[in-house]
Amino acid sequence: MAHPRPWSSAACSNGMASPTAFPVHRALLFATLPLIAVTLAAAQASKPQPLDPSMVAENVGSPFVTSDFAKQLGILVTQQRYPGVIFAPTPPTVVDKGDVWWVTFTVKEWPKNMANLSPVLSRQLTLWIRKSDAAIVAIR
Repeated sequence: MAHPRPWSSAACSNGMASPTAFPVHRALLFATLPLIAVTLAAAQASKPQPLDPSMVAENVGSPFVTSDFAKQLGILVTQQRYPGVIFAPTPPTVVDKGDVWWVTFTVKEWPKNMANLSPVLSRQLTLWIRKSDAAIVAIR
């Protein structure tokens, strides 16, 4: 005799479906959907699209994104994505990491609405900017 599936009505001792079985299974399904979405997004992000021929031409001899370009792009991104963050008055540091630039900003003060996160927030914010096409690869 086959064992009843835990989500089937036969799994209950009285032969009736448990009144909590469906909500619990639905909650588990909805809890796993974001994980699936993040995994799929990460898989797509890890496979960069091949460069268009015009971008290949732009990268001949030197990368499309110079260190100064990366610094300026990093400033623009931080101003747009992190309003209210106060950065140290020192300019960001730019480090060559092969195919990407790491542009690091020192955070002087996070906004008040993020105060409850302060124990886990870093005092540095680093953008990874791909040299070949100015894509923001990561923000850490």
